[in-house]
Amino acid sequence: MRPLPLAIPVALAIPSVVLASEFSDFRIPEHRWQTLSVSFDASGSRYRENGYSPVRASRELQGSSGTVATWARDGDKRSYILSLDGAVSGNHRFRNEEYSFVSLQDSTHARDETESRNVSERWGLTAELRHFPWRAPFGALIRGRWNADYGQLWESQKSRRDRIDTLGFRRSENSRRDELWVYRNSLEADVSLGHGRVRDASGVQWARVLEARLLQIGAIRAPLSRGAKEKIAALFYLRPSLWTAHERPDRFFWREVERVLREDGVVDDQHLDAFAWLRAAEPYGVSAAQASFSRPSGHYLGALATFERQAVIGRQTSSFEDVSFSNDTLVARYAGEYSRRAHVSPEAVMVGAEAELHLPAGPRWQIDASGRVVGQNHKFPRTADVNSSAAASYLVADRWAITGSVFQARHIRRAGPFQVYASEGWSVAYSIGAAFFVEDRLLLRLSASENQDRYSQRDYRRESRFSLGLTYRFIGALQAPGLIDPMRLLPVTKPPY
Repeated sequence: MRPLPLAIPVALAIPSVVLASEFSDFRIPEHRWQTLSVSFDASGSRYRENGYSPVRASRELQGSSGTVATWARDGDKRSYILSLDGAVSGNHRFRNEEYSFVSLQDSTHARDETESRNVSERWGLTAELRHFPWRAPFGALIRGRWNADYGQLWESQKSRRDRIDTLGFRRSENSRRDELWVYRNSLEADVSLGHGRVRDASGVQWARVLEARLLQIGAIRAPLSRGAKEKIAALFYLRPSLWTAHERPDRFFWREVERVLREDGVVDDQHLDAFAWLRAAEPYGVSAAQASFSRPSGHYLGALATFERQAVIGRQTSSFEDVSFSNDTLVARYAGEYSRRAHVSPEAVMVGAEAELHLPAGPRWQIDASGRVVGQNHKFPRTADVNSSAAASYLVADRWAITGSVFQARHIRRAGPFQVYASEGWSVAYSIGAAFFVEDRLLLRLSASENQDRYSQRDYRRESRFSLGLTYRFIGALQAPGLIDPMRLLPVTKPPY
């Protein structure tokens, strides 16, 4: 099977008038957030076992500390984020075991000891800047990521055997020491210049569902004004950032939503109660079927340059010593030491282009497409990686969720003047899933997917999967006279949105 062509040209052919909607009109609210936290943890244990044989003892001490710091700003014209996280951990373990064996001919006493120390560090730094300086949607993206992982291990093992038999007293001792050092660093940097802007307009969908639900249960007397819906959509956009100020942010979020509703003058205090708020907070997708329905909106087309560097340094040193004694006289001794070191540091500069289109086609349809082609700067386009994807989703809140997607990737490695052969490969994947949900009654799930890939003339793989699930509740009731009204399964009603 040949890989699918890029879906971007077809998607871009959709008339621009179709794109005008509440979703395309959504603008990211200006906001900033900062967070700085430090954590520390320590623990230890001790164990000893006495009996006839063996005698065991162990102890362990470990600790860790970490920090997370973020400074960020988001808005429609400019956004940036600077994030640093790090962690240091270590542990010290000791274990020994002793046992004795006595018979008529001889007796043996053995002792084994193991001790290890381990220290590791992990650091990460992320920086990103998006800027759209003009009214026309031309902008730039600069992004960098640095990750470092350092680890050191020291371990020693000792064993001793004392034996008394007819030949006298004999003793053997063995020891081994190992040191391992591993350092990993990775650096990635991206620069992209292009036309268009993609925004996460999922808050618009949430505002519509919230309005429909509150109207259905009578918590609001009339539809929300345009300004109120825009504020609620902006609040849903801010919702993932509330954790930077509060560990339990949900109650603060819904307090702000209530404030907007009251300012709009549509609240019915008699019905805006705990039941109404819990109903408003329920997911509108078919959560039991793990169906999500995000609503990105907009397009982007631009040139891309990427730099990647991966560095790994490893060092190992080991030593050993084995000695034997007979009646306190040295009989044999063997000792040695060896070490090795490895250092790899590959890097690459990639150039290419990327494009994406996200179209919320009304309250129920979502269409997404993207494509990307990159290759090493001095080999492009003779060497390139091309991938594209497309997806379509249909959702009726609290009832239907249908998704379908397709993805293809192609790796081009054409022969050059100093290459004997060319190496090309491709992969393709497609899937479809559907879920039908009726609260308290029915959940029906269906999904199918297939993956294919080929990376050489002889290497071909194909994998298909499907699943089908059905749950139906026939009876459901609860009675507690004098405490609650009788509860039964909800009747089947039309979804509010």
